[in-house]
Amino acid sequence: IAHALGKRIAAHTQNNRSIRSCIEAGIDSIEHGSDLDEATIALLKQRHIYLDMSPIHRLEAAGKQYASSQEVQWKKRRALYNLQVDSFKLAVKTGGVLWSAGSDVDYGPKTPTLTTELEKWVELGMSPREALVSATIANAALFDLPGLGTLEAGKTADIIGVRGNPLEHIEALEKIAMVMKDGRTIPLTIH
Repeated sequence: IAHALGKRIAAHTQNNRSIRSCIEAGIDSIEHGSDLDEATIALLKQRHIYLDMSPIHRLEAAGKQYASSQEVQWKKRRALYNLQVDSFKLAVKTGGVLWSAGSDVDYGPKTPTLTTELEKWVELGMSPREALVSATIANAALFDLPGLGTLEAGKTADIIGVRGNPLEHIEALEKIAMVMKDGRTIPLTIH
């Protein structure tokens, strides 16, 4: 029904069996995708399904915070983090995956940003270019927003300027020097 109404469908799923079931059902994007194998990655690519493996950075932080905990929930979380990292590395190594960058979190003053996730992806082997594409061009395509995603004449001029080159050091995305919305520069305020 969603596709008949022109809507996209995302599935929050982690184990391989449920990921494959969602792919077979015609989903547009997989969120998390913690348990991937080569056959499932091939199916994602064949069906042109986007993959957002967020929130790797949150799983890592929780694993470190409770590293010595023997509680079952933290053992499971550490195991999930390790599984997701292995799956992420396999998908990057395989290549040709349609990546979408999200965060899977609500935003507050102490919440890690999307940049935190992109930094983790680069640390785990994704190129900075591919990370940037996942957060811009790919997200615009996934959400059918043709006016966004690239800098071209006639498109919405929503951009940021940063100190440094994020293609060399993805961390430069944290150093925002300029924000433009609809072609107008927005004054930066520091709190």
